[in-house]
Amino acid sequence: MKTGTHAKREKECGHSCPPNGGLENPSSVDGLRVLARQLVQIKQQAAALGLFTDDRELLECPSCGFLEDVTFEGFLITYKKDGKDQRDSGLRFRPLGKTRFACPACGAACHLPTEEELPKELEQKPAIGRSRTTSQGRGGKAR
Repeated sequence: MKTGTHAKREKECGHSCPPNGGLENPSSVDGLRVLARQLVQIKQQAAALGLFTDDRELLECPSCGFLEDVTFEGFLITYKKDGKDQRDSGLRFRPLGKTRFACPACGAACHLPTEEELPKELEQKPAIGRSRTTSQGRGGKAR
């Protein structure tokens, strides 16, 4: 179904668009569904290998400072914020629900910001990027 805006654009550009939005071959939609399923499988495989799939924000425990980070290779790691050693501890935050996780170091409940809370959270983060490793090396010193 064409809208008034759509008809106006057709008039400006001088050609008409098919009523199905340009999908002349319905099998292309089926192909898109197949690709979407494959993408879900690849994402699950990546998570199983320990890669961060960027489907949520990184966590930091407000009680003890234990936090998640992502290496340059894409692996999810955890370590103590103020510790000298920023190598992966091997511990992982455990989900308690959709927006709550248990800290593996102290057991405290950590809140995962919702999309509505993100603008407030992002204002407090460094301007360089979300990941702590983009602005710090493994030794924790700014480059």
